[in-house]
Amino acid sequence: MWDDDTAMSDGYDSGAYGRAAVSVWVAASLWLAVAGCCVLGVAVVGVVPLDEVRQQDTGGQVPPEVWDQLGRTQPVLPAAAAVIGVVTLAPAVVAVVLGFRVRRGDRGATRTCLVLAWVALGVLGVSLLLSLPGVVRGGVCNVLFTAGLTAVFVWCVMSLHRALRIGPVDLAGYDGSEDPWETRL
Repeated sequence: MWDDDTAMSDGYDSGAYGRAAVSVWVAASLWLAVAGCCVLGVAVVGVVPLDEVRQQDTGGQVPPEVWDQLGRTQPVLPAAAAVIGVVTLAPAVVAVVLGFRVRRGDRGATRTCLVLAWVALGVLGVSLLLSLPGVVRGGVCNVLFTAGLTAVFVWCVMSLHRALRIGPVDLAGYDGSEDPWETRL
């Protein structure tokens, strides 16, 4: 079953296009979750009363220059969160929706998801390279998290490439009268 890369006539390909669609959904869902958490974090910092938070920092864990920088940037953080949300969440939502077209064997949607996945891989690659110096200071979690996300997007790119090599799904001859799940058993 997993080695069958030929397209089924019902449009619900259990081969390469089906696996590509699953990889798109998994990668886009992780993309939505991570981007949503980042946007939420920026938005929360933009509205939290810094004076109260600063009073709770009795041990002086946060240097004074960081508090000054937060005070200067806090007014623009809600707007920044909105921009970051549009730029990061919109492509993820588009990828989720396009995953349904990929499952049906739409080569245009598959190519679009492939471009989105390559862009995400580029961003993750830069992020991974920028986080490597943090390993020296003991910041291994960020590198492992970014490497895991990168692995998911590599899987997505490989699945989409494989689906494009297979060719389009042939829907000729399928009239929708029989249930494809019943006929496969």
